[in-house]
Amino acid sequence: IQIKILLCASTFIFLFISNPIEALEDDALMKIVQANEYYHEKDYQSALKVFENVVAHGHNNGYLYYNLGTIHEKFNEFNKPLFITPNYSLLTAKGDMNFLDSLNDQFSLIDIWMKKYPNVKVVFTHGLPWRMFVDGDRLNIPEEVFQSLPRNNPNFSLQLLFPIFLGDIWDYPMIEVKSTVENLVKLLGTERLIWGTDMPMVMRYFTYKQCVKQIQISCDFLKTQESSLITGGNISNLLGIN
Repeated sequence: IQIKILLCASTFIFLFISNPIEALEDDALMKIVQANEYYHEKDYQSALKVFENVVAHGHNNGYLYYNLGTIHEKFNEFNKPLFITPNYSLLTAKGDMNFLDSLNDQFSLIDIWMKKYPNVKVVFTHGLPWRMFVDGDRLNIPEEVFQSLPRNNPNFSLQLLFPIFLGDIWDYPMIEVKSTVENLVKLLGTERLIWGTDMPMVMRYFTYKQCVKQIQISCDFLKTQESSLITGGNISNLLGIN
């Protein structure tokens, strides 16, 4: 990829692609321009997502990686949580265990990143790729997956989204996930689990109210206070919302 430095400000390289037809597809070029704008507006999380998307599509270049590192350093200066979304192919891989190594590698990279930036709180959105582990009337998650989670880092949280991924397999209130939540509570504690819905897409299966009740009914082993933390308290605390 032929890339020229157009402008360098605050140790961030603003990229200009010479001969974009030969160097990058128009879509990638537009994404780089968009990422530069996000950075200029100090929207570092959006800039990070765009640059990571460009790299993920095979456009590997030293300047791109330099900018990724710069954004990480900038983001570390702010007291804001980082939300990391897994590869979509992982989320939809029903029963396909070929993605297992990729999943464990993602957690390993997150663990390394969090050790480098110990003050940043990280949320792994959407949770584990639940469809991958469907086994009859339960989720059969290998122990190696639980062990690969950055479970010992108090700044790591996991989001729980069951209906959007399993609503076409199991009916409300989806008691099949109970044992999985029990294992996650033992592993991470109720303070590091965050419930979510993926509204409005989830309404093809569950209503918003059913999504809330799904956790409360299928996870009746939780105390009222623990359930409240998972279904709103933890994200409120994370975002500083009283």
